[in-house]
Amino acid sequence: MTEATPEKNTTPLTSKIFKYFFEHPAFAVSSVYIFVSAIGFFSASSLYSQFEINVFDYAETNDFLMAAFKDPGAFILTIVFFFSVWLYCNYSFGKKRMPDERKAFSLTKRFIVFNLIILFMGISFVTVTIYMPQWRAKRLVKYKQSIVNVLYEEGKRESTSVVRELKSSLIGSTEKFMFFYDHSEKRTIVIPITKIISITTNKK
Repeated sequence: MTEATPEKNTTPLTSKIFKYFFEHPAFAVSSVYIFVSAIGFFSASSLYSQFEINVFDYAETNDFLMAAFKDPGAFILTIVFFFSVWLYCNYSFGKKRMPDERKAFSLTKRFIVFNLIILFMGISFVTVTIYMPQWRAKRLVKYKQSIVNVLYEEGKRESTSVVRELKSSLIGSTEKFMFFYDHSEKRTIVIPITKIISITTNKK
């Protein structure tokens, strides 16, 4: 009498992963949100560094959390990342096992696909977090984009503060600071939001 051989679990790895995320929606949403925020903040840091601004000196916790909504490229890169993971897992583990004589060939194909996906993800990451911020910074300076008129107070005390007007390009902002580029003097100006009186767009 032969014993029954227990059936092997042939459920694809992608199905297991997606099932886990569906069973733990809070973990899935939190993981994706942190991932997108990290990419968005890294991209913003790359942009500010073009103007010699270390955004970490001015950023608060909320700035990291809101970074996901300030950079559309972060969402695009996230979609690319998860699609690449799904593609690799589905290609490598979604099919039934091949015969022993084809295992070596299967591993070779898996290795090639893995490296191609890593290369694609690397290029996408570098494009979104490095080249795109550099491109935006160069266009802002060259074509004088995002020009605004700023009225702000200069001085530590209210009794000695002076109201000044600044015409410059708006680079970006954090929770407590705004960053401007003065084209006439070719310098970056950081102004606390509490010191800003008004900001108006420059209409031609």
